[in-house]
Amino acid sequence: MAGSSGQRGAGTDWSRTPAATPNSRRRIRDAEAVDPPLALLQSHHDRIGPAETKTTRMQFMWNSILQASALVIGIIFGVFSILSYLASETANSQSLAANQLALLALCLSSPNS
Repeated sequence: MAGSSGQRGAGTDWSRTPAATPNSRRRIRDAEAVDPPLALLQSHHDRIGPAETKTTRMQFMWNSILQASALVIGIIFGVFSILSYLASETANSQSLAANQLALLALCLSSPNS
């Protein structure tokens, strides 16, 4: 692959990159064997370095508060759904009895029977 024209990243001396380590060079060689553009992207990634996210204490606290509140809200809605199912089951049995009573009253009030 080295020295062939028309392929991006081909023939590049990876040892001269600022953040080149033995592992990154090996990954770049492996990627270049498969796909030269992938090797180019990998070399840029190694130069830039991994994205470092510095979580502050305030962000950590907010994150913890939000996760804890999500857990509590999930438990509350779970309990609410169980209780609402039980309430609807009771209401359905009461409506069944009321409908049967209304139908019986309608049938008994009819003079044709």
